Amino acid sequence: MPSPFGLAMFQQYGDAAASGLLATYWFLIIVLVAISIIASWKIFAKAGEPGWASLIPIYNTYAMIKIVGRPEGLPPSRRRPPVRVSQAAAARQ
Repeated sequence: MPSPFGLAMFQQYGDAAASGLLATYWFLIIVLVAISIIASWKIFAKAGEPGWASLIPIYNTYAMIKIVGRPEGLPPSRRRPPVRVSQAAAARQ
């Protein structure tokens, strides 16, 4: 009986095919991450921010807010969760 999903290739060639697919997968992931880093670096540089700022997670968000022109802090309505803990507790009862 043939193997489902084309897995006969792995049975015939063993670990070599799986290793090749895994290496290809990781290569594509690395290429996509590199493209993303380069693109964000160029966006920040074009907006007048240092390119390295795109690599720092929290500072990245702060700099992006400055680039877009929003106020430099979240408004109070955005700081609290959308459902208060007391409301969630009341809903459970």
